[in-house]
Amino acid sequence: VAATAAFLYTRRQFKKQEAIISKLEETRQAERKGRIRAEMKLRTHLKSQEINKAADTADQGDISTNDHNDLQLQCIGKIVSPYTKRMGTPRQGALVPTGK
Repeated sequence: VAATAAFLYTRRQFKKQEAIISKLEETRQAERKGRIRAEMKLRTHLKSQEINKAADTADQGDISTNDHNDLQLQCIGKIVSPYTKRMGTPRQGALVPTGK
């Protein structure tokens, strides 16, 4: 009888843990989906701004203006990563053995 009770208790605990893990996985997927959507919206918005700016420049012809929104950057280094795509890239690559 004690073995059956222990088995049922363990099984109940296992089911609870599975439910918690399932809920955490759903939350993680929802957060990731939201983050990806936000990145896509930002990319689309920036691209449309570039297109609009290029159209405005073309309309102005050779007139050069000093736009206070321009930001000039220069390269200070180059990053090389073993991850060619963003999918599955760990957040802290230094902690992953394959990332070294």
